Amino acid sequence: MNLSITIGIIGATFTVTSLLYAIYTTRRSRRVKSLVYDLLEPVPVVDAISREGDPSIKVIYEQPNKAPETVDSVFIQYIRFINFGRLPIKKDDSTINDPIRIEISDSKVIGISIVKQTRDVCQIQLEEIQYEDKMVKANLNFAFLDFLDGGLIQVVTDNTDAKASLRGTIIGMPEGIKKSKQVKHGITFPDIGCFIPIIMQVAALVAVPYLYRYITGSWDRAWLLILPIAALILPMAVTMPIIFSLLNIGVHKFPGSLRPPHWYGERFHIYNDKRLSGRR
Repeated sequence: MNLSITIGIIGATFTVTSLLYAIYTTRRSRRVKSLVYDLLEPVPVVDAISREGDPSIKVIYEQPNKAPETVDSVFIQYIRFINFGRLPIKKDDSTINDPIRIEISDSKVIGISIVKQTRDVCQIQLEEIQYEDKMVKANLNFAFLDFLDGGLIQVVTDNTDAKASLRGTIIGMPEGIKKSKQVKHGITFPDIGCFIPIIMQVAALVAVPYLYRYITGSWDRAWLLILPIAALILPMAVTMPIIFSLLNIGVHKFPGSLRPPHWYGERFHIYNDKRLSGRR
């Protein structure tokens, strides 16, 4: 068999092996639990005309089975959470000493509730809501969260200073619950093992010219070794975009089922336009 053909076959074998191994290890690394939450900015539903002097407006906020509250302003914001991991998060994965919970501070919380969930079978609920002086805590309970399962929580406060977060410890998720901006996107290789075939391929390509010199006894027509290398590079240039798409490169996105109500988007733009115009 021609030496250049042999070299091409060896190089192609290393290339295919390294790509398949990279895909395998990356897919395997995604078999994890990954609970992520996102905070949406508060928007006013009702705001007082004036908080000092006359005229002014008082708002009566009523909730089922609770006494009406009088407030000057009402702001609504949303917290959405989702499992971006391929492993399901089960109810028993939440620890007793550090349960999964919503924490809201620096604002008077008028109400908090689940308004949407990706699937009813997940049975997402807020339980044991504790209203303290400077913080409100609510345990988040669910039957399970499969891949892309999650919920949308509505938080009603009397100002825009509320600081909300999703906290808790999940068994099998030592890195903890993350905000959406903390999640790293794109390809991540879990260990150096997936680079071994690539290293071997590079080493083989470096050794080929010396092997050629050893077998033939000269450097005559050594330039022909470039042909099998080019034959490797061109297919890789075509196949790599396909490989990247198979690895699902890109930013994790919350599904449309967890979008806030349509009116929220309209009020958000109006509220921000007013704030920007007020700064000019």
